[in-house]
Amino acid sequence: MLLLLVLIVLFDVLNRYIFNSGSILLQELQWHLFAFIFLISISYTQTNNAHVRVDIFYTKFSKKKRYIIDLLSNIFIIIPFSVVIIYYSFDFVTISYMQGESSSNPGGLEARFIIKSIVILAFVVVIFESISKIREIIKSC
Repeated sequence: MLLLLVLIVLFDVLNRYIFNSGSILLQELQWHLFAFIFLISISYTQTNNAHVRVDIFYTKFSKKKRYIIDLLSNIFIIIPFSVVIIYYSFDFVTISYMQGESSSNPGGLEARFIIKSIVILAFVVVIFESISKIREIIKSC
């Protein structure tokens, strides 16, 4: 997806500066692809344990303390936060779908509800990843 985004940006820039022709559709497609990449990367980052934390403290902790921190953060922070995001996004996506929402710009993208539904999908995947992480931590202890 990232390569596709780079190619679209390159095409749009060349089209704009060489042929003096811009495209609202391409600009909106760039925004949507970036949002998709960002949202899906949340669970990918969690899977690979590459998220930001205060490593100056975390690395000095024993393995058991790190497991406890990871367990508690998944149970009391990540999963509840994801549930809240899904809960508040549900009406947002449903209304967009029911209205058949599309871009308000002439020549923009149709079916805006698709990118909005990625918010729900991304955080459902985060919840599944957190559950997987919790199971992994419990097995390790």
